[in-house]
This record gives sequence, structure tokens and C-alpha cells, in this order.
Amino acid sequence: MTGALATSLCVIALTRFTTLTCFWHHSSLVTCHSSLSHFATHRRLKRPNVVRFRRRLRRLQQAYASGSISLDKVGESIQSWCAHAAHGNTYRLRNQILRQTIFRPARI
Repeated sequence: MTGALATSLCVIALTRFTTLTCFWHHSSLVTCHSSLSHFATHRRLKRPNVVRFRRRLRRLQQAYASGSISLDKVGESIQSWCAHAAHGNTYRLRNQILRQTIFRPARI
């Protein structure tokens, strides 16, 4: 495809259907069904994904404090989300969330 035709198709596709990705240019914001927002220079997690993880982390803290879940299961859940988040540019976000989280064991 020529550059002008590809550009016009790209703009039309992005204005009519916000869930289509532009395969010719990666210069504009492209929303898709994933939990990442794709920009020209970076990828970010969408806010609802981060909010859900923070809620899940609070539930994991409560479950660990009550003794109903082991530290291994907590670690697996955190590692799973961190691996998902690592597909975007989220180094600071992951560090910030995990630094704020403290897991205290159940009192005997």
C-alpha cells in the first residue's frame, strides 16, 4: 500500500472502530481488547487492571493474615500479575505497588 492510502485507511479505521489496531503505523493511541494501551513509544496498563490487582492484593493480605492462604500461593499470584504487567512499561508501577504491600502472618 502507498503511504497516503495507508494513512487514510489507518485514520478511518481508528475513527470508526476504536478496537482495530493500525498495522501500518504505530504512532497513535490504539485501544484494543487487551489490558494494555499501545502508544508509539511505550505501552501502559489500563487503569481498571491496576485497580483490580490492588483489590486482589488487599484480599490476599487479609487471607494471609487470617491463615487461609499460604505465602507460596500469595507469591504465585503476585508473580503472575507482575509477569502480565511486564509486557508494558510498568517498572515503577510494579515497584510502587509492591513496596506499599506488607504481608503479616496469622496470629497464633
